[in-house]
Amino acid sequence: MLNAESQKIDELIEISDLRDPDGQRSHNSVNLVGTCVDDKHPTLNGRVLVLWNDADGTERRRWLPTLQNLPVRKDDQLLLVNPGNWEEMIVVGVVDGYAKRPDIVRKTAAELQLKSDEAIRVTSKNGHELLELYHTEAGPVIRVLHRDTAVELPGRLKLAADSIELEAGAGPIHIKASDDVCINGELIHLN
Repeated sequence: MLNAESQKIDELIEISDLRDPDGQRSHNSVNLVGTCVDDKHPTLNGRVLVLWNDADGTERRRWLPTLQNLPVRKDDQLLLVNPGNWEEMIVVGVVDGYAKRPDIVRKTAAELQLKSDEAIRVTSKNGHELLELYHTEAGPVIRVLHRDTAVELPGRLKLAADSIELEAGAGPIHIKASDDVCINGELIHLN
């Protein structure tokens, strides 16, 4: 049992593959691409098992540290960097993410349960009604309560849904752009 544990520790701290033949540390940085073989180290966070070939074709397999918060999955192609003043390779990036990334699980910071006859209402400091949120059998509804409303932001606005409908009940729809307007679809119906 002790020999197996000693062997694991030796694998973790092995640096012989990063030294010159005369035993001296190389001062040149090295960049390689490897493949993640295992993304869960048995005891250490932030290390993944990587398989790569050195410049001379020698196959290497090591548990390497990753940059903090770098999402690495099994079978990902990884960019490995060996800085000139460091003892081992470091995984600094995912070249391609073949493995499907899981959805981010967000923790609930606050929760408010609404009954069917209740709504959340936002008003301004002087009492003007601004926004209302409530639930119907068809799903949630967000109502802007002011007659004229502007949605402004400094960057890009993207609306994504399975299906989108724009409807003007009592007036025209105007589209204005300072660049091209592109409409892509299988069929475009104009009435």
